[in-house]
Formats: sequence, C-alpha cells, structure tokens
Amino acid sequence: AAAEPTAASQPATAFLTAAAAIPSSVSPSNPPPSPPPATTIFTNGTDTTGDIPTKLKDAASAKNKEADMKKKEATEKRAAADQKQQDATAQRAAANAMKKDADEKKARAQNTRDSMLGGITDEKKKKKARLLADAAIAGVNV
Repeated sequence: AAAEPTAASQPATAFLTAAAAIPSSVSPSNPPPSPPPATTIFTNGTDTTGDIPTKLKDAASAKNKEADMKKKEATEKRAAADQKQQDATAQRAAANAMKKDADEKKARAQNTRDSMLGGITDEKKKKKARLLADAAIAGVNV
C-alpha cells in the first residue's frame, strides 16, 4: 500500500505544484519592499523612565544659565558702550571749549592788529606790519 501524504507535507506539495504551473517565460515579480529598519535608541541599563524628567530639567536649567550669562554679557557690553559714549561727549565738550577759547584769542589778536595798524600812516610799512601780524595770528613762521 502506498503511503498517504501527511499534513506536514501537503503545503510543500501545494507550493511545488503552484510553482510548476508558472511558465518559465514569466519572470517572478519583485518582492514587496521591506519596511525601513526600526530606529533603535541605546540606553544604559541604569536608565529608568524616572530619569527622563530629571534630564529635561537639567537641560532646561543649563539653557537658563546660558541665557543668564548672555544677558549679563550684554549688560556689561551696554555699560561699556554707554561709558564710551560719555567719554566721547566729554572729549567733544573739551574740544568745543578749546575752539571757543582759540576763537576768542584770535578775535582779540585781530582787534589788537587793527588798532596797531590804525596808528601807522605809511602804507608800505602798514602792509608789512599787517602781513607780519596776520602771520603771527595764523601761527606761521616768517
């Protein structure tokens, strides 16, 4: 008597029969794309879910400290800029005072020159005296 096929051998036989039924001219279709690999997050064996909030708080605290340091640096830079501006304003005021003083001295020298030239009657001597006085007022060596 011939042995009957067992239940375990039947699916294999069915597959062989189905494969034998496909003509060789038909190429097998591409298998469906495999799903992308799952992202794996590596953790230490000591990590627990209770550590996550602590880590987030620590990260937030570090960011707050960094922001506070940047604020402090900005405040210091602002103070330095304000001081520099005050120094420049003081220098400008000193320069304006010196210019005003120089203008007053020049005006007095011109008045003195004009009164001195008024006493000279000779035109030739008057021209020479005016030239020398103007050179002295301008600070030019003659």
